Amino acid sequence: MKILIVVPKFNNEMRAQYNFPVGLANIKGSLKEKGYEVMALNLNHVSEELSVLRQFILEHGIEIVMTGGLTSHYHILKDIFAVVKLLNENIITIGGGGGFTSEPILFSEMTGVDYACLGEGEITICELMEVVINRKDITKVKGIVYKNKDGEYVKSQDRSVVEDLNNLPFPDYDGFDMDKYLEEQTPYDYYFTYIHDEPRMFPIFMGRSCPYQCNFCFHPLGNTYRQRSLDDFFLELNDVLEKYQVNSLAIFDELFSLEEKRIFEFCNRIKPYGLKWTVQMRVNIINEKLLKSMKEAGCFNISYGLESINVKVLKNMRKKITKEEIERALELTYQCGIGIQGNFIFGDEKEDMNTFSETLNWWRSHRKYQINLAFIETYPGTQLYKNAVKKGLIKDRKKFIEANCPVINLTQEPDFVFKKMQTIVELAEYHGDETLGEVINICRNTDNPMFVEANFKCYHCHESNTIQRILVKRIYSNHFKICCRHCNQKSVYDTRAYLNVRDSEYKYKMYFLLLRQWKISERMEQVNFAEYFKKHNIINVGVYYEQEIGSIFYESIRNDIKISFLIDSDVDSRYQPVEENVPINKTRKDKN
Repeated sequence: MKILIVVPKFNNEMRAQYNFPVGLANIKGSLKEKGYEVMALNLNHVSEELSVLRQFILEHGIEIVMTGGLTSHYHILKDIFAVVKLLNENIITIGGGGGFTSEPILFSEMTGVDYACLGEGEITICELMEVVINRKDITKVKGIVYKNKDGEYVKSQDRSVVEDLNNLPFPDYDGFDMDKYLEEQTPYDYYFTYIHDEPRMFPIFMGRSCPYQCNFCFHPLGNTYRQRSLDDFFLELNDVLEKYQVNSLAIFDELFSLEEKRIFEFCNRIKPYGLKWTVQMRVNIINEKLLKSMKEAGCFNISYGLESINVKVLKNMRKKITKEEIERALELTYQCGIGIQGNFIFGDEKEDMNTFSETLNWWRSHRKYQINLAFIETYPGTQLYKNAVKKGLIKDRKKFIEANCPVINLTQEPDFVFKKMQTIVELAEYHGDETLGEVINICRNTDNPMFVEANFKCYHCHESNTIQRILVKRIYSNHFKICCRHCNQKSVYDTRAYLNVRDSEYKYKMYFLLLRQWKISERMEQVNFAEYFKKHNIINVGVYYEQEIGSIFYESIRNDIKISFLIDSDVDSRYQPVEENVPINKTRKDKN
């Protein structure tokens, strides 16, 4: 039977960067090794993706369609399976990934699949294919969801984790458009920054799962941590380098730093390749000798699991790290010239205004590390999710997933205080950033109007950086961060002010959030807006109508300041700067 594995479109924005789901390539490699006829389709590089999917199925006579993803990918997964069944109800549909593994029966019902693979899928999918194709007893397959004779979904017995990862076939990327995936990477996206103008960063796994069981985290691949051998890792790396032009690696292993001796061995072996690489590490093992070895071997960025500074919150999260370990790891990494990626996530069950303020104040006094701020997202499968369901904070699991698992108040504070926390965090990153670098020049690329070239002066080392291939739409970001090519640290650049558009969308975001803050504190009528604008040298404001608050604000300021635009919250359209109307100083052809 002809099998198709589909990579869902993770972002409707064309040329949006995304993390390639290596798990689907693992499934393809396992099926291919068993002799099945398997094709692949990546929907991230096409428009009208569902039409492309229909055409592909018809042209190739596909009989089985597989795809998968996280809970947050529910809507696109549902659409894919619906398109398949509308095309031909006899096509077998199979789902997998974190969404199905975290809520096996519910997620299967919501997506309408024929079968679901739970947890690690390499062995399970091959057994499932054997049973389905040869019409054997489906109840004997471990680690799946299937329909019984009454059409009800049933979960089979759990499957044990794969003990030896070296026994698994390498991922098979043929047909997944990996060349396009690599070609369309740019030096900047909303979350990560990259070391090259043309980053061709390839994802590769070193280990699976994590033994620490943080309360906000779910491990679809089981709770037993395992690493593959370095020999196996480098065999796959050699295979990748033969097929694709790669200059950097995204190494996925939540406990890369588990054994110091192994890290030194890895550094010695990876160094001759001349590749740049980024990795995940825990703060409690970091030392200067280790970091220097990693830097010399090509490591340019480390992603740390930080989450909070407060000891009470860290304990409830089960992080098993301390404030002192966080501070030591970040400063050593910074001094060694390795970039830092990390998050503080607010909203734990033990969070209150005191713990919130402690972490936020620490963040404010350590802006040089460029730690991201966010709120806990309560994903199915996590301990926080189970607790929220038990407490009635999530009353309807299906509706919660359909709403893309929105942020909910898990804290010890009432909702109006929690909303105040959210507003403060939203405002924090846009106010008084001490790591503001200098925008020297921005020029449009005449060969490709989607890109600009920019010259920046780093806040940290004061060196000049010329960065090419920045997407125009990214340069208009309110909070543009990019990595220095000399010290690897991120600086914030006020590119909108440089392009003379700061008084439009930027002001809209700032003052809409201020409105929310005033509304929450219920002291809006006490604010003298005219004095506030004068004090802060504000000459231009956008007004966003949120119920009656927009009208009150508008009437309060209409005689004191120029109002650029009005936006009604009930209207779908939002103000966006028109790029063609914003002059960029000059143009320069791409030398490449």
